Amino acid sequence: MEVKNLCIQLDIDSPTVEGDNLNQILHNWLQKRTELDTEVQQRILLVSRYKQEYETLQSELHIQEYDSFISQNSLKLSWIDEFKQILNKLYEERESRMCELRQTIRSLEHNYLKCKDFLTDLILMKLEQINIDLLMIPPDPIEILQKPLSLSTDFLLELKHLNSSITNLYETKVNEVCQCISEIKLLWNDLQIGDEVELNEDPSFLEQYEIIRDGLRTQWSIKMKEKIDLYVTEIKDLWNKCMISEIQQQTFLDQIQDDIYSPRSESLILKELEQLKNCYKSCQEIFQLIQSRKELLQKMKEFESKASDPKRLFQPSFQLIEEEKFRKSCYPTLLKLENTIRDKIYDFEKDSNSIFSCDGEPYLNKLETDISNRFINESVFSLSCKLTPRKEISGLKARSPKTPRMKSL
Repeated sequence: MEVKNLCIQLDIDSPTVEGDNLNQILHNWLQKRTELDTEVQQRILLVSRYKQEYETLQSELHIQEYDSFISQNSLKLSWIDEFKQILNKLYEERESRMCELRQTIRSLEHNYLKCKDFLTDLILMKLEQINIDLLMIPPDPIEILQKPLSLSTDFLLELKHLNSSITNLYETKVNEVCQCISEIKLLWNDLQIGDEVELNEDPSFLEQYEIIRDGLRTQWSIKMKEKIDLYVTEIKDLWNKCMISEIQQQTFLDQIQDDIYSPRSESLILKELEQLKNCYKSCQEIFQLIQSRKELLQKMKEFESKASDPKRLFQPSFQLIEEEKFRKSCYPTLLKLENTIRDKIYDFEKDSNSIFSCDGEPYLNKLETDISNRFINESVFSLSCKLTPRKEISGLKARSPKTPRMKSL
C-alpha cells in the first residue's frame, strides 16, 4: 500500500516484484519502497529549492502570474519540468531587466551630472524617493540599489520617466541659453558694442548670460522705446483697418508683452507690421467699403433717433431738404453698397482662393446675418427701391409705422 501511494505521488506505474519465495518477495518490496521513498525525498528537495528561487525572483520582479501553478505543489516529473521552464523564463526576464536597469541608471547619472545645478524641486524629491546617489555610481550600477533588488516594471518605468524629465529639462535649458546668446549677439550688433566673443551653450552659463542680456536690453530699450511705440501704434491702427479680431490681437500681444523692448520683439513686430500692410494693400478697397457701410448704418440710426423729435421741423429749410434727401436715398445707397461689397469679396476669394474674414469670421456670413436680422422703420426711411442687385440679397423685414424703432442696422 505504501508503494502504491508513493507511485501515485511520483505519477509512475506501480512496480511488479518477483521472488523464489515469500521472504525474497518481501525483501524486494522493501527495497522498491526504499527506492521510491528516496525518489520522493529528492523531488521534495528539488521542488523546495525551486520554490525558494521562485520566491526570490518573485520579490525582485514583482510578478504573480505563476502563483496558482506553484501552489499545486506536485511531485510529478512533468510538473517539476514545467516549473523549471518557468524559472528559466524568469531568470531571462531578470537578466533583461537588470541590463535595462544598468543602462537607465548610467543614462540617469550622465544627465544628472549635466543638470545637477538647476534641477527642479520635484525632480530632487523623486531622486530622494528612489534613494540613489548618482554621484557615487559603482562600476556595476546595480550595486547601488538597495537589497532586495526591485526589478519591477513600475520601478523601471519610474526611473525612465525621471530620466526623461531630466533630459527634457536639460534640452529646455540649452534652448534658453541658445535664445539668450542669440539675443545678446543681436543686441551687440544693434548697439554696435562688444567684440566677437565665443559664447558657450552650456546651461551652466545661463544665469551669467541672462545678466548680460538684461543689461543690454536696458541700453537697447532706451534707444528703441520711441521706435517700438510707433510700430505698435501703427500695428493697432492697421488692426482696426483690417478688422482683426480681439483674440488675434491679444495672441500677438502675449508674445511680446514680457519683453516688448527687445530685438526679438522688434523682429516679431516688424513681421506683423509687414503682414498687416500686405493685407490692407490687397483688400484696401473692401475694407473701405465695409467702413463706409458702418458709417452709413450709424448715420441712419442717428437719423431715426432724431426723426421723432418734433423740434427738428423748426430747423432751417435747407437742412430739412438735406434730411429729406438722406431719408429717400440712404436705404438704396445701403443696398448698393452691400451689393458692391459682395461683388468685391467674391472676386477676392476667387482670385486668392481664400476666405475673406473680419473679426475672426467669414465676412460674407456676417453680412448676410446682419441683413437677415435687420429691421427698417418704413415710417422714417423710403423703402421704394428699384435697384436690382447683381448678387442675391437676403430677405428684408420692414416694420410698419407703429412698430418700434430700428433695432439693428
